[in-house]
Amino acid sequence: MKNLLIILSVLFLTLLIVKPVDAAAPTKQQMKGSIAKAEKYYEGLYQSVGDGKAVINEYYSNLKHTYTIRHGIMGGIYFYQYIGDSKKENALKNFIAQYNLNSSNDLHSYIWKETDKGQENLYSEQPYYDCGLTLPIIGDEFPYHSKVCKLGTAGEDFYITATKEDTLVPTIVQIQALEAGTAVDMSIVTDLQNKYNNLGFGMPICYMSMCANVASTIRTAEFGDLELRLGNMNYADKVASQLIKAQNDQGAVYFSYDRDGHLKDNKPFVYDLIDAALNDQPVYSGYIPTNAETMNDVLAFLLRYDCAKYNVCK
Repeated sequence: MKNLLIILSVLFLTLLIVKPVDAAAPTKQQMKGSIAKAEKYYEGLYQSVGDGKAVINEYYSNLKHTYTIRHGIMGGIYFYQYIGDSKKENALKNFIAQYNLNSSNDLHSYIWKETDKGQENLYSEQPYYDCGLTLPIIGDEFPYHSKVCKLGTAGEDFYITATKEDTLVPTIVQIQALEAGTAVDMSIVTDLQNKYNNLGFGMPICYMSMCANVASTIRTAEFGDLELRLGNMNYADKVASQLIKAQNDQGAVYFSYDRDGHLKDNKPFVYDLIDAALNDQPVYSGYIPTNAETMNDVLAFLLRYDCAKYNVCK
């Protein structure tokens, strides 16, 4: 009995040791440095494509790159619009105009600013408009094909249903509700908070009731943005600190990170199977710390947070 009590005491102390400590809000100077590095890195992801610009999906190298209409170029439009660089903003707009698209045609447009798409059904095929596009290979740039585009109608339905069990789209749906002036679903907000709190240092990717044991940066940034809009600065402070902790010296915020802020990728088993079956083969097999989609959402959140916290608004 005595030995059992000792074992239980050790286990209890171990749980106390590994329990994450709430991160303090980053200082104004830390925010300034982090945003400056992130902006520089993000701009480095842009490569010339024809008469416009495109964003690569992977770490740039001297090999071929992928460019993305959805998330990549759309996010870039909002970024340059936000910082007031009309030349680069228009270059990106000119590129997508060839395909009769405008800058609001993206799932991630909500994190940047208010949009006129408050009634879009994000649990449908609507956000995946690029599946119907035939995009060219231009020089060393070729289009990235989303996995949802390869599934067919039945597969699309499965993928869309699966997004309801994940943390990304449900978070964006609540941001969408706020922008449309409608009530958020507090049961979903609470569920997101629980998943964030359970991991302790960010928001995990979840599929079929299984969640990863590392933080997904893009999901963490979207969650921070939602909580910031809801006025929950405690969550927003922690998210800002965690994202800065996961940023390397070059400015990249890792697309996925562990408790210590180190790059680590560990998706649920089902998601790994989907990735293996449907993702394009990588064009670069070296070190890839992040991607354009992740940096887009991180910057959007950090800029909004800096404005709300320290009144540093661009």
